[in-house]
Amino acid sequence: MIDQEQQARLRYTSEPIEVLLPNEIFVFGSNTSGEHFGGASRYAHDHFGAVWGQAEGLQGRSYGVVTLDFFGKINIGISFVTEQVLKLYHFASTHPELTFIVPKIGSGISGFKVEEIRTIFISLRPVQPPNVVLPKEFY
Repeated sequence: MIDQEQQARLRYTSEPIEVLLPNEIFVFGSNTSGEHFGGASRYAHDHFGAVWGQAEGLQGRSYGVVTLDFFGKINIGISFVTEQVLKLYHFASTHPELTFIVPKIGSGISGFKVEEIRTIFISLRPVQPPNVVLPKEFY
């Protein structure tokens, strides 16, 4: 847990995310096929350069984190999403010139509860790079 002083210094993701500063990257939940039909992935495709057919990683001014099986019938599981977040953290740590803006990924059509995704981010707090901005709900 973080104390009150640390809490006061944190920057949080504001939603909806409509505009990015020049160094900011929009992080979105993607499906395993990178077909950005709806939700944040569609928004990333339409506004921030997400590439059709690319499920994860940097894409224009966006970064995909897989949170949903393409067919939506198989829950990909918390451990898979955790690995995806670790990949994001590794990438962010090697690109300190960028700021990664994370909305409530996984809590829309992916079907995870905010509390489930929050658990991932809490467990990874010791390795969270300072250039990754999370929503209040993930603290």
